[in-house]
Amino acid sequence: MRKMVLLATAFVIIFALSPIKSDESELAIPSPETIETSTFIPVKFPSKESGEYIKTVESQADLERKSEGKKAIYEITAYTLREEECGKPKEHPEYGITASGKYVTAWQTIAGPKSIPFGTKVYIPFFKDKPNEGWFVVEDRGGAITEGRFDVYMEDLSEALDFGRRKLEVYIFEESET
Repeated sequence: MRKMVLLATAFVIIFALSPIKSDESELAIPSPETIETSTFIPVKFPSKESGEYIKTVESQADLERKSEGKKAIYEITAYTLREEECGKPKEHPEYGITASGKYVTAWQTIAGPKSIPFGTKVYIPFFKDKPNEGWFVVEDRGGAITEGRFDVYMEDLSEALDFGRRKLEVYIFEESET
């Protein structure tokens, strides 16, 4: 019996973590349902330095509270902290602070419409090879960010301009109310 349980466990782990096939490309979409007991979520230390991440471990109960990711196509743009974009000069006391009160962090902060609560996790497969492996947290808003749009914070202006405006597949993981 023990051998059968171990075999079944190995089978579930191997196949649960297998990439999901798509007719366009192979997407490895990490989801709370396929991760055993912990997951990596980029979290900002409380400092003004950008790009600082820590690992947080979520309990199995936390993972079970999450609803499945909702798949949709969104228009994605990129923004930087240029005064022309955010309206604040570097000397401004709130420079670099998002609408949620957190400091912007490249490859973590995403601006979303008001219908998506702050703290909502968003997975964008297009960015799977970036430092965040495609995962973002809604931490900001924007005047032009309406339904069906997200704005990714990038530190580098040329990278943001090169990215431009794209329609991309996204997965939205909202916390379930329990």
